[in-house]
Amino acid sequence: MDVIKYPVDAFYFKVSVNEHLQYKQSFLSMLDKHPEPTDIEKQFFSKIDWVYKNDEREWTTLIGGLINKYNTLIGENVGYCCPEIHNIWFQQYKKNNIHPWHVHSGQFVGVYYIELPDDCPKTELISPWDNKVISVDVKEGDILIFPSMVIHRAPEVINDSRKTIISWNLVYNEIIPSLTEKFNVTQIKIKDPIYD
Repeated sequence: MDVIKYPVDAFYFKVSVNEHLQYKQSFLSMLDKHPEPTDIEKQFFSKIDWVYKNDEREWTTLIGGLINKYNTLIGENVGYCCPEIHNIWFQQYKKNNIHPWHVHSGQFVGVYYIELPDDCPKTELISPWDNKVISVDVKEGDILIFPSMVIHRAPEVINDSRKTIISWNLVYNEIIPSLTEKFNVTQIKIKDPIYD
């Protein structure tokens, strides 16, 4: 059986967080208190709190409202509303750390670049239409949101810089009604010879 692939315009969103410098140092200070990763986690990350992804933590209290502000802003730009985060965690990368190709659950993935030195690799996505690798043009203080089914990775850090991100799985629960109003068609009653 053949599977036929039809292209649909795919997209990702990027926005710069205006308040980034207000939050950055407080956030990083909180992460400094986080325990060292397990031996398995050390293969990929210098620090991560994935195991607590559903728990409220000091840093999620600090930064969660900010992230939801931008989830809402991005959603409204394309007609989505009522964003809901399903899991949120942070990851820090140092030399030789890498997050191999993977996908997420939910509708979208969010990434907030807390630390992203110029010499650190950017997130890479694989286009589902032509399987080409896209290196996303992001900088420190940006939020990137893309469909969760898009295969992506954090390439290996090959220098002594440190990269810190927050990531989350995101669902928009509703659409903005004004977006679909233009598609409403007046219903025309057709006479049914049996019932009319």
